[in-house]
Amino acid sequence: MKVLIASDIHGSMFYAEELKRVIESEAPDIICLLGDFLYSGPRNPVREDYNPKAVVEILNNYADKIIAVRGNCDSDIDAEVLKFPLPRHNEVVINNRRLVLTHGDDMDLAKLNLKKGDILLYGHFHRPQMAFSDGVLALNPGSLTFPKDDYPHTYMVLDEKEVQLRDLSGRILEVKSI
Repeated sequence: MKVLIASDIHGSMFYAEELKRVIESEAPDIICLLGDFLYSGPRNPVREDYNPKAVVEILNNYADKIIAVRGNCDSDIDAEVLKFPLPRHNEVVINNRRLVLTHGDDMDLAKLNLKKGDILLYGHFHRPQMAFSDGVLALNPGSLTFPKDDYPHTYMVLDEKEVQLRDLSGRILEVKSI
């Protein structure tokens, strides 16, 4: 199965449209979204394309494929308008691997009960990362809307063999075998 991983849209209609374009071109089986969907947050500028209603409409079109978690900028109202569940933590088994999803603002690893062979997916930090630690592959796709430290706007694609970090043009920036 092909999994698309993205995070931190923060209400940007432009980057939600970019995500839609990526979804249509990648044709993933599952879309893992790691929180901060609609609100820009107090630390980020409010973009000219800030349009949470449009973001809701775009994301809800893919609700049957989305596995998501709530971010620190997501509210109860956000959970009501989005047509997919927004728990604080989530998990799913794909390609015989347990994917454990969290936003990243609450990284209590003991609470996540990670085991060797698991893949941890998290957002929040707006910086992409791929790292193995104690047999767990930790993946952060970076931010679609507000990347930090001169990183481009990024997402990840995971399949049975590897994970790829890509920019929004589809250019592969990093690959790690799983």
